[in-house]
Amino acid sequence: MKTFKKVAAIVLAIFMLLSVCGCHKKDEIAVKIGDVEFTSAYYQCALIHADMHARAKVDAAKASETTDTATATDYYAEKIDKKSYTDWVKDTAIKNLRDIAAFKTLCKENKLVLTEDAQNTAKQYASAFWSSFSVLFEPNGVSEATFTKYIEDYAFIGDDSVLQTFISSSLGYSGNLYTSYYENRYFDFVYGASGKKEIKEEDLKSVMNEKFVSVNLISISYDGLEDADKQAKADLVNGWAEALTKKTKTFLQVYNEYLKTQGTDGQEVQEATEEDIQPYILGAEGTEYASERFDEVKALATDEVKVINEDDDAGVSLVVKKDINADENIFSNDSFKTTLRRTIKGEEFEKDMEAYAKALKVKEIKSATKQFKVKEIEYPQAQG
Repeated sequence: MKTFKKVAAIVLAIFMLLSVCGCHKKDEIAVKIGDVEFTSAYYQCALIHADMHARAKVDAAKASETTDTATATDYYAEKIDKKSYTDWVKDTAIKNLRDIAAFKTLCKENKLVLTEDAQNTAKQYASAFWSSFSVLFEPNGVSEATFTKYIEDYAFIGDDSVLQTFISSSLGYSGNLYTSYYENRYFDFVYGASGKKEIKEEDLKSVMNEKFVSVNLISISYDGLEDADKQAKADLVNGWAEALTKKTKTFLQVYNEYLKTQGTDGQEVQEATEEDIQPYILGAEGTEYASERFDEVKALATDEVKVINEDDDAGVSLVVKKDINADENIFSNDSFKTTLRRTIKGEEFEKDMEAYAKALKVKEIKSATKQFKVKEIEYPQAQG
């Protein structure tokens, strides 16, 4: 399934380089949390990740201020959540390791393993990130294998949307990039089928109908277009909407016409089939699929067609509301069922897991961690 979201544009640096860091022994243990051990390279990976998050938070806060944009930000002079910048980075790195340890411990205790699909997806994301971020991690002793393991293990509790936007802007992705694989595995163990707090199917369907809608969607960006070209695109979309409303064309026919507009001159475009038309899911505020257009689309009747002009003249979208109950593949999708369960019990679960993680004993081997200093992470000018 695809997600229809509007991701805020934040201008941030794309490539990073860590300049000076101490050397560390292979497989040296830097942090032990409960019974889970983390190597120096893994700790360094967590520290860099936390620093990226910190810079993203500072940049996002300053984006709303009226400041001299020519003046470089002194990140280390900033405070985040009333902490000094460096303390926040170090504390966040340890917190992320603590959360990882919590879920890995719970999964081990309950003999839970990641599915093959989850492992493959994690590796795919890690490979995509590595192609851009290897310049940050590799020169400093973080191998691709360690980085991949961190992506597979990474678990976050709470709002990480600022970091998501940072990575989306940097790598050209949109939506939620880090899936908490171990967290999701344990969550489904607790609240899924046959779990000790199993959520009934009727409750899942109830929240699905209340807070989610399914649509057929075509979106066209106006990026880089002159006014005349924008109008031509708008006329095209309005023509499709009229044809769908009058039932002189099917959505598949319209979609294939849209595909032809995406090809370059002389390039043959392969036509889509009915199986290629996948639903987009829009969710209410606070859900994983949250969309600003949710209320507007939910108010439509099934199969009603609407043309939506995006804010700031960013583009135009053609939306056809569908019956979310009519597509069996939506409700039977394991990932979407997890989303439904989280919509119902996510807050309860997060509070329980935060308490569990905080109770784990953290042992930092400072002879190993002291070589990694936040202020030695340098960010060159963004590449144009």
